[in-house]
Amino acid sequence: MNIDAKVMELPLTKGSFVRIDDISEVEVTCLDGSVWLTTDDDPRDTVLTAGNSFISNVHRRAIVSALGASRIRIDKASFKASGGLASGLAGLFAPRGKAAPC
Repeated sequence: MNIDAKVMELPLTKGSFVRIDDISEVEVTCLDGSVWLTTDDDPRDTVLTAGNSFISNVHRRAIVSALGASRIRIDKASFKASGGLASGLAGLFAPRGKAAPC
């Protein structure tokens, strides 16, 4: 599934996934369940559980895969509205909450 809306909430069944062609300045939030998030050309993967978010400032494709019944929100507008890069992102990626790296 390609994502082209500014804000979208999606229910995911176990094993289903969403491809995001450019994860830069996109916030992915796990609302229910847990999801695995991976980006091209980066060995680090992230597991998000309910209430956790992930933001990247790198132009890469990402895959978000449901580890069980889950619900996610994809928000392209929130990152720019909160100040963009000047808001203090540290490093290439800034998972928020208690995301567990794989």
